[in-house]
Amino acid sequence: MPRLNPIIDKITTFDKKEISIIKKHTATKAITAKVTEDDFFKKGSAGGTFVSTGINKCLEVVSKRYHQNSWNIYAFHCSDGDNWPEDNQRAIDLSSTLQNICQLYCFIQVTPERDTEDGFWHKGGMADVYLPIADSKFKIVHIGGKDDIWPQFTKIFGGKV
Repeated sequence: MPRLNPIIDKITTFDKKEISIIKKHTATKAITAKVTEDDFFKKGSAGGTFVSTGINKCLEVVSKRYHQNSWNIYAFHCSDGDNWPEDNQRAIDLSSTLQNICQLYCFIQVTPERDTEDGFWHKGGMADVYLPIADSKFKIVHIGGKDDIWPQFTKIFGGKV
């Protein structure tokens, strides 16, 4: 099972690090929960979500635990890119707020390298919705398979792939 601390240790020199993992629930408008690494990586889920619930929970955790004057805040939002269209503007607005308090905020769209027969996976998604607010503090990357993970994370932190 993946562990985040060894990955974080490779890409940062900070002595003190804390990782907070937030997982969107499958129920469309459900409250999102802060979870353990095991819960995040081992317990899959399916179904629609409002992307904004995860971003809102992240902002809540940051405001309660990680004051921006005391912490360097890096947020990574991993998603298949799907969202209910009526939630897109709220997701953009909340992402802009998060972007302003983070040293780096990254949206990582994870989609299979090829479309499925039913056409569920598609190009675009939230990665395209977020393009207008992308900049050096808000990066967007695509991961199509496990071989893409390290090169994309290297790119996020300004390294050469």
